Amino acid sequence: MDSLKLYDDLKFAIRCVDIWEKLKSTDAEMEEVLKHEANKKSLDQSALFCQPLQDYLEMLIAMIHNESGEWFFYVDIAGVLYDFVSTDELSVYKTESGYCVCFKK
Repeated sequence: MDSLKLYDDLKFAIRCVDIWEKLKSTDAEMEEVLKHEANKKSLDQSALFCQPLQDYLEMLIAMIHNESGEWFFYVDIAGVLYDFVSTDELSVYKTESGYCVCFKK
């Protein structure tokens, strides 16, 4: 598993999951990500949530669309993810099967 921290890597991940909808991390891979994040941040695993990047993007895009209305198409989704990743609010991982995100509940 690889942690994605660069803007271009996040942008590529978004393109990949948009084109290939089956690029979802398995439950076992997301469990591994949870363990890794819990150890890295000295947190209990129950304080973290992990889900496929596609699912997170659907929620994020709906929220942005709701807030920005007609300006939605001017929002840089990769930039939003990058802001979250750079402040440690969110971690994005590339696993063997696809991509997933991990964040505090």
